[in-house]
Amino acid sequence: MTARIRFGALASTSLAALLGAGAPLEATAQEAQLETRRDTIVVTASKRTEDIQDVAMSVSAVSGDYLEEAGIANVAELAKSIPSLSITQSNNNRNSTVFIRGIGTSGTNPGIEQSVGIFIDGVYIIAAGPIQGNLQDVNAVEVLRGPQGTLYGRNTPVGAVNITTRAPTQTAEKGLTIGLGDYSEKRISGFIGGGLSDTLAGRVSAWYSDRDGYETNLYDGDDVNGQSQMGVRGRLQWKPSDTLTADFIGYMSRIDANCCTADQINPTASTGIATSGFLAAATAIGRPFRNFTSGDHVVDDDYEGDNVTDVYGASASFNWDLENGHTLTSITAYNGYKDDIRKLAADGLPQATATGSQSLRSEGWSEEIRIASPVDQTISYLAGVYLFSQSLTYTTSLTIAEHGNRKFPPAPGRALLVGDNSTFFYSQKTQSAALFGQATWNVTDDLRLTAGARYSSDDKDGFLVSRVKAGSSPAFLTVFQNNPVGALS
Repeated sequence: MTARIRFGALASTSLAALLGAGAPLEATAQEAQLETRRDTIVVTASKRTEDIQDVAMSVSAVSGDYLEEAGIANVAELAKSIPSLSITQSNNNRNSTVFIRGIGTSGTNPGIEQSVGIFIDGVYIIAAGPIQGNLQDVNAVEVLRGPQGTLYGRNTPVGAVNITTRAPTQTAEKGLTIGLGDYSEKRISGFIGGGLSDTLAGRVSAWYSDRDGYETNLYDGDDVNGQSQMGVRGRLQWKPSDTLTADFIGYMSRIDANCCTADQINPTASTGIATSGFLAAATAIGRPFRNFTSGDHVVDDDYEGDNVTDVYGASASFNWDLENGHTLTSITAYNGYKDDIRKLAADGLPQATATGSQSLRSEGWSEEIRIASPVDQTISYLAGVYLFSQSLTYTTSLTIAEHGNRKFPPAPGRALLVGDNSTFFYSQKTQSAALFGQATWNVTDDLRLTAGARYSSDDKDGFLVSRVKAGSSPAFLTVFQNNPVGALS
């Protein structure tokens, strides 16, 4: 039986001060050890197990042990350790964008897929943001630069992030990791696994983290923009024979964020909100505006955000080792997420000008079948077929509150009314099919020629409608109008 317990401190200025002058030497030694571990990792980027030095593509890889020792527990933190990878986070849980070499898909439209694909255990994940906390009990993370559509079922024109979790073994294992950090951050994760029979092994991993808000709200003195995460993953591996391996994986996680209370950027500028008239009116109603400096971890808002995201999925993969050395693989998968911004801080002001909410539902099914030849023959190849479907619904609502006219000064006789409301609804369905393949001619031990091809067909249908609440003011209707566009394709 293998057991391990790890206690650690996340980035903490108080801990660094206690360690004193000896800390830099220890940190340097640890960084060198982790760097060496990264350089010797075995990768599966080409859908085969190979040494990273033998992979004919631009790829960076880090091991799960490195992630644990470096305190990296989510995708956003991963960018600190991999060159050319950057991840930006927006004003809610779901709006994370992945860039490789500075290229990626910008914007927050939930109907637009990322140009950098994220794959967990061979399964395409339909959004980057909701998997923030899923770097737990991970075997390795590989970042592939450049188009990967000849190797992966879902097209990835900019690159791919390939995450593999630890598989169960017949050896009994268990582990526990505890960490503390700034803003009262607490992290705990653990796993347990081992053989269930001669042909079946299982593994369960779970994680929880909680962090206080890193900004202070002048309105009520609360800390805002805090976050808690929890999740569990179960995995079974069945080996009924020497030639067949089946993996069954299921997971679910939740991100509960006091997010995202906004800060007014440069409110005293000529285009800012803090005009002399606004400041006088704000003071007159007993809610003076006090946050005149951006970037100081201080906000001033009467309405604090509340964002809950649930992520879930399951997959079944089968690998058959054929008599001629080829491997036949089938991966059937389902994954989805729900994202609810139940309270949207829409204005960043201490006055009640407007409130909002957003709701997103997305789920997808996929089937991938591929065959791979041995890598040591003169011409090695991989070919596959991929089917994918996704459904998505998105609803957002905005309601004018009692001081709406102070933020949106009306024309004479055209004031906004409390309760003016606009609701936007969008749905989208995607059906996709693809054929892909790649072949390598091993001319000599030092020379290889690789070529690949892909054919994809994507069919997207959508429905869009925007409605304004009956009885809304004429002033509101000049900005928000009924727009029953209907079906889109």
